[in-house]
Amino acid sequence: MTSPATEVGFGNSSILTGRCVLERWYVGNQLWPNSRNHRGESVATLHYRQQQVGDVEVFYREAGPGDAPVLLLLHGFPTASHMFRDLIPLLADRYRVIAPDLPGFGQTKAPPRERFPYSFDALAEVIGGFVDAIGLERYALYIFDYGAPTGLRLAMKHPERVTAIISQNGNAYVEGFSDQWGAWEAYWRDPSEANREACRASLSPDAIRDWQYGTGSDRALLSPDGYELDIAYMARPGAEEIQLDLILDYRSNLALYPAFQAYFRAHQPPLLAAWGRHDPAFVPAGAFAYTRDLPEAEVHLLDAGHFALETHHEKIAALVRDFLGRTLANPGSDARSAGARPATVPGQRTGVRCMPQPMSTSPFAEPLIRIGETAIARQDDAALDAYFAPNFLFHGPGGDLTYPELKAYFASLRAALSGMTVERAAIIGEGSYLAARTIFSGTFDAVFTAAPGGPLQPNGRQIRWEVMNHFRYDEDGRLAEEWVQYDVRALNEQLRVPARNQADPQGE
Repeated sequence: MTSPATEVGFGNSSILTGRCVLERWYVGNQLWPNSRNHRGESVATLHYRQQQVGDVEVFYREAGPGDAPVLLLLHGFPTASHMFRDLIPLLADRYRVIAPDLPGFGQTKAPPRERFPYSFDALAEVIGGFVDAIGLERYALYIFDYGAPTGLRLAMKHPERVTAIISQNGNAYVEGFSDQWGAWEAYWRDPSEANREACRASLSPDAIRDWQYGTGSDRALLSPDGYELDIAYMARPGAEEIQLDLILDYRSNLALYPAFQAYFRAHQPPLLAAWGRHDPAFVPAGAFAYTRDLPEAEVHLLDAGHFALETHHEKIAALVRDFLGRTLANPGSDARSAGARPATVPGQRTGVRCMPQPMSTSPFAEPLIRIGETAIARQDDAALDAYFAPNFLFHGPGGDLTYPELKAYFASLRAALSGMTVERAAIIGEGSYLAARTIFSGTFDAVFTAAPGGPLQPNGRQIRWEVMNHFRYDEDGRLAEEWVQYDVRALNEQLRVPARNQADPQGE
């Protein structure tokens, strides 16, 4: 994307999950001057403190007015509160920003693993005690990676304290997992010494620098300060064994996902997901999944990797300021109610909404809705042929398909599912890209001849599955490329695919 010289951030991007937003942030030719906020005012002083919580001395960073709304920043693996070094100065003029190091990370002093249970329950217990010890009664949560299951445990225990949630690649849904978790999943299934040793590769300097930080990041913007400090922390005596204990216990978080999601449904906390779209561990489907339980959640995809703050702290800070500015200005209401009420996009029936003009929307959004509701759900070859570019390529869990192959696949799917419908439940536009959450449904009452693993016999069941799509359009406005992610296991269970035949169906 190319933005005008005085425009910073998403440029002409738009979001259609609850409200459409034209994101533009100006201060001359840059977002914020160094050491100053977006109005050019000096930022608050950053303090480095310690708080005793039982046997743990929690190190934390704090900045901002003591009487301002609180934002609690929870870091992830394998880092520490140092990851927020660029974000804190951009928020501390308006918020009391607090960033602790979790036990086993950074500068927090905790007992050795022989005397302290390094589990996510224990991390949450310590951070909960820390919150009580420094007197936080209400706070917004910023959750990243390991900070997500830690922070969501706090939210479930004290939902009345949480004013809002910002999830920056903080996962709470199985859809968010990439295909890169094989060694960890093997360790969860069989905690043998051999599987533990296989996970040690995740802790190596190369894995931290090149995989955790480097994947999907602009290396020219990636400071070595972050990953070199994390590598140094990992080299401390006993650090690797503590991290391997936490890797094993990560399976406890998956067991809590239904409880986290029940908390979302019951309490409807305002939520912003700011997600590095190239994260090798947590894919964008994890961001969109929040909208299933929080229909008004706001989702923004960034052209970044897992550690999006390393390259996109200015964009994320602007999103957080805007989101919390609307959310905390209306205590007890959700973030979207602070502005104009959303209006339905003309002619669409999928729950995708946008703000009234003059807010901007992507020109690709409504054609995408129409192509799903008409040409895919009800065969319209002329409309399909006009919509797809001749060199279109589809990237799905089961492999790549050309346009003729994808067209044949959907013809078979229509024949297998009576009453087939296609709904777009969330759409985000940014330049020539769209991302969407798509829902397919129908009754499986005829043979599915084009199933990737071979023909499937009908079972008469009502089938419903969700797909996370990412679309790229060419200069003529035709669909040129598509990437798809979804929960293969859940769909196979509905289709009653035999275990030996669980190849990956596709999705458009």
